[in-house]
This record gives sequence, structure tokens and C-alpha cells, in this order.
Amino acid sequence: MSRGGAGWQGLAGPGSASQPAERTGVSPGVGAVPVGTVSTASTGRGAPVVRNLVRPVAPPMLTVREVAEELAVCRATVYALLERGELERVWVGRSIRIPAASLDALLARGAR
Repeated sequence: MSRGGAGWQGLAGPGSASQPAERTGVSPGVGAVPVGTVSTASTGRGAPVVRNLVRPVAPPMLTVREVAEELAVCRATVYALLERGELERVWVGRSIRIPAASLDALLARGAR
């Protein structure tokens, strides 16, 4: 149901928005800077806009299945290695992830 015919549940109808519609598929104007080369830019209204975020690279995390495939063993064997403390585990929610460095350390210990 709409109030006053302006839209559904208080939302503005098409063409009556206070913000201009986004234009897509338009070629950038003269002086436009590609997004990948600037970290912040001004919108012309004083608010800075972050263009790209730099995140630290996290070490790769492997699933139990991926570790089992890498070691050519079944998943139960990987769970046994986890229980004995031979592999490090990280809980992500209710899922187990194994740091790749932990698997490399296990392989290095076995190669002696």
C-alpha cells in the first residue's frame, strides 16, 4: 500500500529521487583518473571517497579435504593429525582451516 501515491511504504517513486541516477556505460570525461591509481578522491561535495583498499595478505588457509588430497590420505587421517597436534587448526565459524605453513612444517618434519 502506498501513502499519497508517492511510492510503496514510504519509498520514492521513479523519477522523484533526491539523488541523481547513476550513469553506467558512459566513457570517462577528460581528466578522469583510473580507479586503480588513486587511493582517495574528492566527490566535489567535500566528502573523500576511498577508491581502493590495501589489505595485508593473509597466509593461505586450507580445508581438511585439501590437506587430505595434498597428503594423499583420507580426511580421518587429517583429523587424527589435528587431534595429536601435528597440524595446527584455526576455527572459522564451525569450520576448520589449516594454515599452509603448518602443512609445510609437517612435511618438513617427515622429510628428515
